[in-house]
Amino acid sequence: MTTEYTAIATDTKTRELTPRSSLVVLGAILSLSVSGGPLLASTQGVFMIPITTEFGWDRAQVTLAGLIGGILSAIALPFVGAAIDRWGIRRVVPIGIVALGINLALLSIVPAVLLIYLLAFGVTGLTATAQGPASYIRTLSRWFDRNRGLAIGVAISGLALGQIFVPQYALWFVTNYSWRIAYLGLAVLVVVVALPAVLFMIRDPKPGEVAAVEKPGAANVDLPGLTGRQALSTARFWILVVSIALVAMTVQGALVHIVPLAIDSGWDPVAATSLIGIAGLASVVGRLGGGFLYDRLHAPYVGAGVFIIGAVGVGLLAVGGSPVVAAIAIGITAGAETDLMAFLSSRYFGIRSLAQVNGFLFAAFNLSVPIGIYVLGAGYVASGSSYTSTLAIFAGGLVAAAVLVLFMPRQYNFPVLRESRRRPARNAA
Repeated sequence: MTTEYTAIATDTKTRELTPRSSLVVLGAILSLSVSGGPLLASTQGVFMIPITTEFGWDRAQVTLAGLIGGILSAIALPFVGAAIDRWGIRRVVPIGIVALGINLALLSIVPAVLLIYLLAFGVTGLTATAQGPASYIRTLSRWFDRNRGLAIGVAISGLALGQIFVPQYALWFVTNYSWRIAYLGLAVLVVVVALPAVLFMIRDPKPGEVAAVEKPGAANVDLPGLTGRQALSTARFWILVVSIALVAMTVQGALVHIVPLAIDSGWDPVAATSLIGIAGLASVVGRLGGGFLYDRLHAPYVGAGVFIIGAVGVGLLAVGGSPVVAAIAIGITAGAETDLMAFLSSRYFGIRSLAQVNGFLFAAFNLSVPIGIYVLGAGYVASGSSYTSTLAIFAGGLVAAAVLVLFMPRQYNFPVLRESRRRPARNAA
């Protein structure tokens, strides 16, 4: 299979960072700070003990809800991506934001019936599908080419900011009111912050507004890149899927359970929850540092190194090492991982169907996160209230992901514009 990559722009030195493109990045930061990751995955550790205490369930049962949400989200993501490719971000994402707010509010009235709780949380995860990184990467990639890795890293740092303040925000409500009121607080937060950001700050570039690799006024079919079906037929897509799934399962699973793990070790709940904030700060370093390096070095090599850092962090938790050091190491990996996936998808598959391609990739990511959370919870129960053996296996999974990502091809199919002019088509298989 071959794909022609034609550089249309004549001025490759046109400034990418303008007031309008900066507004797009800022809008993405704000919106992603209250996306599904911070609102659902990052707060599961905050809600886990209050819910299990009130309802008498174990941790494996509670974390099963996230798995159901991940499955539903994984099914929906490629369709949401295809809709964004066709109609644009402003016509799709606001619907998801409103639906997510409604379902978060409904979680506040869930009864003590496990099946109803699982279904309610699962549907909430489904409605969070549009309000995630995959929805924003295509728009960011159209505004930025030479500095795409850094732009994506800065924008998706909104996830890290949300990881820092959203759990503390939820914990304040849990401590002073109840976990039910906390879910109402989250519902208000996502609508108040994300909806204005998407409606008034984020949009695709207008014809002639950027020096991009597309024809002015081009339809989606004229944009450089593979279709979703073509991307799925390449080996590099599946290498990326497996490596990202391994990292998502292990790193995100460890981040959710680091709070109850620390509490079990004698930490105060507030101090234990602060570990998520520490990991969030570290993830900002991972995102910005990773994005900077992805633009300048071969990104899979950088990614492999980042995955090894995560393996060290998870290994520390397995052997009873410092939770703070572990949170920093795991946070760096968590920050750089999604940026790596977004950057590589744009360079190997182009921007023609990038939202749909990222929909498939984030489907694997979103499914892997609750699997990791559930497996750690189930391992804790099965081993008699211990995370040790499961965390050791997770550390090995990160090493495997580091090795696997090194098999990504050395040459990108859709490199930076200034590097691609007059280059012949490359094989995309």
